[in-house]
Amino acid sequence: MYLRVDFFKILIPVAMVCLPLGARADENERTRLYQASMHEASWSPAVSVFECTLTQAIPQFGEARFYHRAGESLQFRLDTFDHVLQSDTLSLSSVPPPWNFNSPQKNFGLLGLSATGNIELEESTANLLMAEMLTGMMPRLSGKSALSNFESVEVTLSPLRFQVAYQSYQRCSKSLLPANYAQINRSTIFWPSGVKSLNTQAMRLLDSIVLYSAADDSIVGFEIDSFTDTAGEKRENLLIAEERAFLVTNYLIGKGIDPEIIATRAHGEREEYLIVNPEKSPADRNRNRRVNIVMLRGNGMITAK
Repeated sequence: MYLRVDFFKILIPVAMVCLPLGARADENERTRLYQASMHEASWSPAVSVFECTLTQAIPQFGEARFYHRAGESLQFRLDTFDHVLQSDTLSLSSVPPPWNFNSPQKNFGLLGLSATGNIELEESTANLLMAEMLTGMMPRLSGKSALSNFESVEVTLSPLRFQVAYQSYQRCSKSLLPANYAQINRSTIFWPSGVKSLNTQAMRLLDSIVLYSAADDSIVGFEIDSFTDTAGEKRENLLIAEERAFLVTNYLIGKGIDPEIIATRAHGEREEYLIVNPEKSPADRNRNRRVNIVMLRGNGMITAK
């Protein structure tokens, strides 16, 4: 079988007879390579206050993507059109590009993943990949083929045109919101016994909610529900719950939230809303003294409980 290999433009996945270091000598062992050519290699930035991404298309394989969501750390994802790579055998290296033979190859070893299909790498490895490309190196993910016992697969990221895209990413990451929707769409403020004021931590959470709702046009309302523990008189507990609920509501209104889209309710020590019942310790009562804040999105409706 004759295969033409062009180091600068791989039009199809290339199968090459090879003998990896430490592997057994097997004439049928092949390596299937995936990499964007010089002309195709690019990184496309997408920026918003919700997420910053850098994406490179890898012909015949899928795409590589760095993504940084609001309230989270940088991550890396390798999406495949087909499941061709076993991620439980995945190893990472960094190789010099063809135009730079002076830099040595770096081997970082196995990544220790157990999932199959699309590959997701967390902050430390994502930062490592990004740092290697900023120095002009080519990160390479290698593993066993999921299609054949006689093949291995190598996916190489090109650093071409990465620097300009990275500048967009830097600007975007500095303007990300402090939290994303999944982190704050259902939030809880726990209250020390007898306290009827907002502490610094509670105000910081409410500020994040206000910032997010101002940026996301799909937010249509808020539900504020206040609860107490069972210590003390029921009527007094209901009044305390009301006071705490309106402290939260008035804080949001003071930050610009339309009062017409806020539903505020106080439940006191109503048994059906107790997280811990019966309460047997101060820790149990601490969990029950709370105000819940729910952001409603899209067609969400404010309904009475």
